[in-house]
Amino acid sequence: MVAANYTRSRELIEKESFVVDEGKMDICRAIKELILDGKMEGIVEGKAEGKAEGKAESILMLVERYGTISDELKREIKSISDEDVLGQLLILSASAKSVEEFE
Repeated sequence: MVAANYTRSRELIEKESFVVDEGKMDICRAIKELILDGKMEGIVEGKAEGKAEGKAESILMLVERYGTISDELKREIKSISDEDVLGQLLILSASAKSVEEFE
């Protein structure tokens, strides 16, 4: 608990699984687990970002079949991270008959 209080790490303070004997904390185990937790969060976030980027690229490819897309629209589509919104745009881009219809 000393390290947790010293670093003001809420994660260390709240992780009861790090307490081993008589209220003492296994700080090495705690730090290792927190590092792994952070890596896993990064992996999950990276996968989500990759999926979003892939959908955005697919949308652009489908719409570009009919002409040039403005840089502004490209930036707007690439900035979307919501999977549901991207899914709806992907469906729309597959059925659109022109760039104008998609816009």
